[in-house]
Amino acid sequence: MHCLLHSDTDAWNNAGPVAIDCVSPAQTSLNRAIDSVLLHPYLPYVPDHCELGWSQSNLPASDALMSTSQNLPSPHQPNTSDAKLDDLMLAMDVVDTLRHEQELIHRELNDDARDAAFVARIREIYAAQGIAVSEDIIRQGVEALKQDRFSYQPPPRTFSVRLAEFYVDRWRWFKRGLITGTVLGALWLVAALPGQIAESFATRNFNQAVAEVEDGLSQHQAVIESFAEQASALNPERAPIAGAAITQIKLDSSAAIQALRADSTQIASLAAIDADAFQADRDAAARQLEAEQTRLASFKKRIDEVRYALVRGERLLGLDQQYQTAGALLAGVSLGADASQQLDASRQSIEAALRAGDVERAQASVQKFRQAAQQVDLSYELRIVNRPGVQSGIRRRENSQQEGRSYYLVVEAVDADGQVLSIPVINEETQQVNDVRIFAVRVDESEYHRVREDKQDNGLIDQPIVGTKARGDLEPTYQVKVVGGTITKW
Repeated sequence: MHCLLHSDTDAWNNAGPVAIDCVSPAQTSLNRAIDSVLLHPYLPYVPDHCELGWSQSNLPASDALMSTSQNLPSPHQPNTSDAKLDDLMLAMDVVDTLRHEQELIHRELNDDARDAAFVARIREIYAAQGIAVSEDIIRQGVEALKQDRFSYQPPPRTFSVRLAEFYVDRWRWFKRGLITGTVLGALWLVAALPGQIAESFATRNFNQAVAEVEDGLSQHQAVIESFAEQASALNPERAPIAGAAITQIKLDSSAAIQALRADSTQIASLAAIDADAFQADRDAAARQLEAEQTRLASFKKRIDEVRYALVRGERLLGLDQQYQTAGALLAGVSLGADASQQLDASRQSIEAALRAGDVERAQASVQKFRQAAQQVDLSYELRIVNRPGVQSGIRRRENSQQEGRSYYLVVEAVDADGQVLSIPVINEETQQVNDVRIFAVRVDESEYHRVREDKQDNGLIDQPIVGTKARGDLEPTYQVKVVGGTITKW
């Protein structure tokens, strides 16, 4: 005999056996065959001496059938089976037929009075196929279905069960979460990203402006220190004439530098505000930045004023030294009456400008004085240029008109040794002074034609000397009719 542990419907839900029946090996094999079909595709497998019916199993039906065939009694065993193999196979087929005729089962099994008719109908089905099935086998299959022993009852929805279900479906939940996260992320990008980008740009621009203010302040502070060094380098004692003006410039610049130093420490050193703080009070931050930019612009203007003052002091010092150097050239030179009178007037104008600190007027006067000092010490003759490749005379139109032509003779200054000198000459067309070796003197038209005819006669100029300058004179004495004015370019 073998023991079969089975349970009713309520006990099955608790996954525990409730009864033990001792049956013959043949009956056991038949029941195993029926169960294997009803529970397709899974059937629990237990040893031959005790078989347990549980709520779930992972044993395939093929394995269950093999287990069933193994449990069948062998012909060589003393206790032979009462059921033949054909009966076993027929019972399995009956149950399979019942499983596929669910509609018929639900309609017929609810009425116990019609069980006999139902058994007869099943026998007819097999008879139509040429298979003889006993009534006992059919009734066993019907009873197995009526008892509903193998119907599945889901376990209670406890936390452990839900957790197990989640674990089984983890990949499906992962895909759902991934899709949901992707959709939500895309919606966030569409809705929030433009605003985030705008805020980021606004904050970056603000911090960049703040950095420019701080960099500008740092640079101005470095310039202030360099100004302090320049102011200390100004030495009024090196400028006998402009010393007083330079001293005043130095004092004013030093005071301005001290004030700039003090103000630079009062300018707030703005730190870069993060996005949250800037967005929290953007208007206040913008007003603060604008105030610092305005203060820095005023600070820069004051720095430029100090720079201009220091440059003016340095230029005054240089002009004073140039004036002293040019005056030294006149020492020991016997000046003519006209030259002495002109140089004295130039001296007075220069010294007045230097004492007043008027750099522009002093510069123009010192430049003329230097030229005059160089001219006074020279002695030369102005000769008409007469060599191949160089013009001896020039005709120029005034205001691009046919009338009003100007006539020039091209000359060069030659000293007693025959050397061509480079002398300062004023270009009447540009009013600039250029040191040149060749220039043109404006003469009367008749004088121009006379020289022209003289050169065309034999290629030589019989009277090449235009004028002479003696040492101590400022201007040469001309021997031809000059209209006045010189040019250096044509």
